[in-house]
Amino acid sequence: ITAARAACIDVELLFGNAAWILPAGHLEATGRTTWSVAFADAHPAARPSGVHFDLEPQQLAEWRSMPAMQPTYVADLVEVLEGMTPVAEAGGLPLTVDIGFFLDGIDVTRGGTTRPGSEWVTDAVSRVVVMDYRDSARSTGFGGMIELAMDEVAYASSVGTPIVLAAETTIQDPPYITFAEEGRAAMFAAFAEVRTSFAADAAFAGMAIHDDEGLAALGP
Repeated sequence: ITAARAACIDVELLFGNAAWILPAGHLEATGRTTWSVAFADAHPAARPSGVHFDLEPQQLAEWRSMPAMQPTYVADLVEVLEGMTPVAEAGGLPLTVDIGFFLDGIDVTRGGTTRPGSEWVTDAVSRVVVMDYRDSARSTGFGGMIELAMDEVAYASSVGTPIVLAAETTIQDPPYITFAEEGRAAMFAAFAEVRTSFAADAAFAGMAIHDDEGLAALGP
């Protein structure tokens, strides 16, 4: 972390485990947040810029086998995030979470109020990263990055939560979710189009790339 900061690179502490979404895993997730704050306090010269969680409900085995439970799993995700974010922020570490672009299509009811899952998550964290995994800015038949993130960016801007859109570079199936085939130039051209499209949205905070090795392996 110290070396990265010297090179003007911020480092977040990253944790991920889909099982932590479930109530039985909430204590573990919260414990990671508490540990992160303690780490930051103990190492002021190597203080991370935040804490980052990759908690994807779609990775649960039951996500596809029990689709009726999907709103419940998203509600569980929101609950654990609501417990972690105040801990992280009180310790000076903004909390970021990764979400799939499809959460805006899952309605979640909490306290008698029904809203898209992506809105509940956005309200629960310091910053959200949308895994906006398509290989074009605009739809070529499977949806494009702009279209798939439009609702999330609009809502984040309405509540003032920074939002980042992420692209995939590693080899994946189906291939339209990654720039592995299209290459570096095509990806950055798509990024420019995405930035232009969301330039007026106050919460839009740029692009992210998954991952460093995938980016290094991209062709021209």
